[in-house]
Amino acid sequence: MNNADYIIGPSGAAWTNILFAKPNAKGLTWLSTVWGDFSIYSTMAKHMKFDLFFYIYPQVSEDFHEDYRLNPEIFSEQIQKLLAL
Repeated sequence: MNNADYIIGPSGAAWTNILFAKPNAKGLTWLSTVWGDFSIYSTMAKHMKFDLFFYIYPQVSEDFHEDYRLNPEIFSEQIQKLLAL
C-alpha cells in the first residue's frame, strides 16, 4: 500500500490501509446508491492526502449487501478519469 500510486477496489474494511498510503496516491472505490451520500473512508483519505474517488452504481434491491454488477463501460471511464488526474 505504501508504494502504490493507484489503488482500486470495492468499498470495505481494507480501505483502512489508506493510513499507510503514500501522500498524493489516488484510489477508486465503488459502492451502491443504497448508501446514499455516505462517502466511506473519505475523511481518512483527506487526512492522509490520498485522493479517493467514488463510483456510485445503481442498486437493484434495498439490501445493503446484494450481489452486484458494475457496468464495464462506466467502470472503464472511471478508471480512465483516475489515471488522467
